[in-house]
Amino acid sequence: METELDITSGDAEPEPMYRWQKADPPLYREELQSKLAHWPRTTLDIPGRMDQGAMELITAIQDATRAAVPTITTKYAVAGFNAECKELIADRKRIRRQEQEARSSLGQELDAGEESQEEVQGGTEGS
Repeated sequence: METELDITSGDAEPEPMYRWQKADPPLYREELQSKLAHWPRTTLDIPGRMDQGAMELITAIQDATRAAVPTITTKYAVAGFNAECKELIADRKRIRRQEQEARSSLGQELDAGEESQEEVQGGTEGS
């Protein structure tokens, strides 16, 4: 399995960590209402309209969060380390676990095969 990661973007910043306990709920509500004031109140059964509505809702929530919730700056943040990096690390760990499980089960099968072979050889020698 090959994995390719584009590391050419030099201006990548780490994902912000939000301090939810310091959030300003009235400002959040105000920002969200202003972003969703134009949001349609009609049915979303037109093809593609549901996806568009969902994206508008997600964008409004993200904008309200950026406006009303302060972020934490940490010395452990690494520029360019984002969700894609987290996914790649999780994939690597998952593949490593699968490989270890396969190696372990193969070892158990080999051990079982050796034991049965010894039983067969031991049974023919005793006769």
